Parts: sequence; structure tokens; C-alpha cells
Amino acid sequence: MLKLRLKELYKEKGVTQREVSEDLGIRQGTLSGLANNARSSWDIDILLSLLIYFEIKDIRELIEYESPLEFIEQMNNNFNLNLEKKHFIDFIRERNDLNNKDSSEYLKYYINSINYSNISKNNKND
Repeated sequence: MLKLRLKELYKEKGVTQREVSEDLGIRQGTLSGLANNARSSWDIDILLSLLIYFEIKDIRELIEYESPLEFIEQMNNNFNLNLEKKHFIDFIRERNDLNNKDSSEYLKYYINSINYSNISKNNKND
């Protein structure tokens, strides 16, 4: 999962979203969507402007990567599950409504859907 670290950068640099908006000529609503990771795509020109504005030399200062695979592995180990990567990827592709949620929310939703599916199958067999 890729996430922008804008809120952290605002705090670290001591600026407000409004100031960044005015300085860069980017709508506050656009910055808000980016800061809250509520956008499914990022405009490269905006990202480049932010990199320059915050004087970022390493892209990881702006973009954070959270591996959903690590979370899947943790869930499998902690709860004795057998979540398969391929099924999880297919599940994510089918669920456009989940595009902006973090990987833990994806997995909760995924596990609930598995549980519901298993309950439905068991009820049919009764």
C-alpha cells in the first residue's frame, strides 16, 4: 500500500495545508484528499511540486510503503489462517470501493467475506 506522508510533513516543516495550497497554487481540497490518502491516483506534477516545496531528496520522505504481504503473513501466523496472496489480490481488484483503505482494513473485509462465505456454505450443507 502506498501512502502520502503529507500530514507528517506539514508538522515537520511547520506549515499548514492552507499555506502549502497558497504557495503552490494547488486547491486545498486536492491537498486534503492527498493528505488523507483518499485519492486513488496522484498527479505527478503535484507530487513533483511537493517534493520541491518540502526540499525532499528521498522519495520515501513523501511516500510510505506498507506491505500488505507482511500483514497477510502476520494474520496467517497469528490466527492459523491460510490466506492466499493470489486470492487477496483478486479480492482487491474486485472491490473498487476499498481502493483507499489501508491494508489492515482490506484484510478485515476480506476475512469477513471468507467467514460469511464459509457460513453460507455450511448452512447450505445442513
